[in-house]
Amino acid sequence: MKSRVVGLTGGIGSGKSTVGRMLESLGAHVIDADRIAHNLYDSDPDLTDELQGLFGKDIVDPESGKIDRKALGSLVFADPEKRERLESYLHPKIRERIQREIDSAKSKSPLPLIVVEAALMVETGYYKNFDGLIVVKAEPHDQKARISKRDGATEDEVSRRMATQASLSEKLKEATWVIDNSGTLEETRKQVERLYETLKVSFVPSAPKAR
Repeated sequence: MKSRVVGLTGGIGSGKSTVGRMLESLGAHVIDADRIAHNLYDSDPDLTDELQGLFGKDIVDPESGKIDRKALGSLVFADPEKRERLESYLHPKIRERIQREIDSAKSKSPLPLIVVEAALMVETGYYKNFDGLIVVKAEPHDQKARISKRDGATEDEVSRRMATQASLSEKLKEATWVIDNSGTLEETRKQVERLYETLKVSFVPSAPKAR
């Protein structure tokens, strides 16, 4: 019996982190790529120096000496070349840490369902490393409203961020399972619970056949 490792993605503001927390509450081991990136920003002084060299001193908070993620985001979302430069530098480091967490989770007993949550699964082809892909979908107007409320972003900033990601139709083409987060939280939770029960099947040993 082996652990099943699945990807979890969705457009910005779709609610993939909400779905991730629901899966975690049910017993899945969820690895959040954003959390890993934030930890790198906050704990790796060499990374801070490297990014400052790549993008300038304005991306560093003068008080804390750490990366100002909002300033960095505003910079790279407005410039595709800079965004690609950041991703090519940062993604290998994030994936290395994700793999470490996967290996650690696989050593636990009983074996958990492992879910890797990341925004650019489809765009980078990273989802192909896993046993399937969960795509969370939501209405575009709901995505925009959530991003504006969460980040205080302007309409133009929201549009630029959404434009950096694959369209929903492109994501759905690669989906193994889909969670529709267009309704209430309770409706989403019911879908997540059903999916979790489906995914757990791979961890239950088959009953011995009668001889």
